[in-house]
Amino acid sequence: MVAGNPHEIATQTHNNFAIQPSLSSSSALFNQFGNNSNIKRRHDYDLTDEEKRQQVLEKNRLAASKCRQRKKAWVEELAKKSEQAMHQNASLKRVISQLKEDILFLKSQLLAHRG
Repeated sequence: MVAGNPHEIATQTHNNFAIQPSLSSSSALFNQFGNNSNIKRRHDYDLTDEEKRQQVLEKNRLAASKCRQRKKAWVEELAKKSEQAMHQNASLKRVISQLKEDILFLKSQLLAHRG
């Protein structure tokens, strides 16, 4: 705390962030620190049915958006893995083809030395 005038607001540091408590409403703290479960702007019993419905709809919109983002990332990752698998498959097919050619060459060399 800062010593001096008792009417001054003390400044504390926590995790390298300056915290300046004030005598204003809890909504200022809510705005300063984000969504804090201990600080509510309005109680549920203060909300009308329409406001509650709007909150549910907004929460659902956010959840749906997050779900779509996760699905998009999953699809992109799957497409990337698929592309890699196709390249590896093509490479392995070339190796198989080369090995088959080597087998035929060696068999022909073996038959030529026998005869």
